[in-house]
Amino acid sequence: MILSSSTQTIKLALIGATGRLGEKIVQVASSHPFFEVSLCFDSKHPAYHHSEIDLFLDVSTPHVLSHNLQIAISAKKPIVVGTTGHENMTLLKEAAKDIPVFYAANFSIGMALMQRASLLFTKDLPNITSFQIKETHHAMKKDTPSGSALTLARSISKKLPSISLQIDSKREGDVIGIHELNIKTEHEQLTLIHEVKNRTVFAEGALAAAQFLMKKEPGLYGMEDLLS
Repeated sequence: MILSSSTQTIKLALIGATGRLGEKIVQVASSHPFFEVSLCFDSKHPAYHHSEIDLFLDVSTPHVLSHNLQIAISAKKPIVVGTTGHENMTLLKEAAKDIPVFYAANFSIGMALMQRASLLFTKDLPNITSFQIKETHHAMKKDTPSGSALTLARSISKKLPSISLQIDSKREGDVIGIHELNIKTEHEQLTLIHEVKNRTVFAEGALAAAQFLMKKEPGLYGMEDLLS
């Protein structure tokens, strides 16, 4: 994992602490001596300006994204955002003019590598006729398609805008997350599948993003920056 030891303890203000990912972040952070979850916010306790923390980590809901970004700006603190279900990259880009902002629809290193691989295939695989993304998540997931599927689709469409691309979404049971990318050519098909077995990968990725962002100037960063 990209998490590394540090002489500095990073004091986190966790927004969305009572959600599935928020609870996992608290659990994983407690096992690393260089993280301290100093403040926890949830739907009943909105984030507020606090000078005694080093970084905000937002894994809450999209309707409070603007508020959370403004709090981070007013506190002059970096913010890691993992909230999906919104289309407003403008908010993130505007905030990034003042503070370091890290945004990821999916904190899994494996998913980031799948994204990188998909771009490699769009570049080097000849005669592509269509793309299909299939994504499956637990029944309680609110946004459809998933943020990861949309991110993958946008990056592919940017490279090959004239090629047909379809996203199929399924919500069932307690599935953490499965993404399947099918790339079809005239004479063959290539399939990439990424399946998450444990939310720990998301928590570790979010904390790795926090470590990464502590050393950065204002700007908008993502998983590809973390990998690089």
